[in-house]
Amino acid sequence: MREDAGLTQAELARKAGTTQSVIARLEDAEYPGHSRTMLERLATACGVALRLRAEKKPNFDLDREVALVFTGRCFEIQAQSISPKRDRRTR
Repeated sequence: MREDAGLTQAELARKAGTTQSVIARLEDAEYPGHSRTMLERLATACGVALRLRAEKKPNFDLDREVALVFTGRCFEIQAQSISPKRDRRTR
């Protein structure tokens, strides 16, 4: 997204009101701390719209949490295992 917009990390950071080190961290595929607010700021700075879409996947495990991961060219949602929680609504 950043490269398609022709921006360096420093230029994107300046347009989004953050620092180059934050952009570098967000572009790290292992970084789990993406916020929707920051993604909206980055998308706006790159001149694109942020669109979130949820769709059911086959064999999806409900005892997993989801993380937004930057894969180099785009953000991708990935599931990670978590310990099962009791659903209090089913009592």
